[in-house]
Amino acid sequence: MCSYQHPEIIKLGTLAYNLQFTPMTPSGRPNPEHAMKKTLLAAALAAFAPSALARPHQGPPPPHLLIADQASAAGIDAASVEAVEAVAEAHRADIDALRGEVDAAREALHKIVADPWSDAAEALSAVDALSAAEQVMERSKLKVLLEFKELLTPAQWEALDLGSPPPREGPARR
Repeated sequence: MCSYQHPEIIKLGTLAYNLQFTPMTPSGRPNPEHAMKKTLLAAALAAFAPSALARPHQGPPPPHLLIADQASAAGIDAASVEAVEAVAEAHRADIDALRGEVDAAREALHKIVADPWSDAAEALSAVDALSAAEQVMERSKLKVLLEFKELLTPAQWEALDLGSPPPREGPARR
């Protein structure tokens, strides 16, 4: 769900829209109660927006956390777990930057599609940019996973359950 589709954001947006029209008292002055509602709305938006706009973690936990959780069952010693965590930490900033690029490309695509004046070539170009950003990020994540694999023995690697990719969903068949 996109952050701008979050139900609480929609409610606050509707309230903000309704409050933009300042009702007047019978004497022709702005209604002070309405001004208070605007102040409360601004405070609610300031308090709520960062948490609503933050993207929740989706999908399985990162592999280095799975490795740490399964270390004893897979026969992985503490030094190897620390080495895996060090590799993850060394690449964290790069992966986060790539994730930001993917998010920016996705947002750019959404803006183009929502724009009534955009054309197909612009949208297709944005899709290509998004695909390229996603590919770079996935390749980087795979390189990190392969670095983890190099730190472990084949028996340890085989004992880990790092999850399998979700099955592809195709069109519904009748």
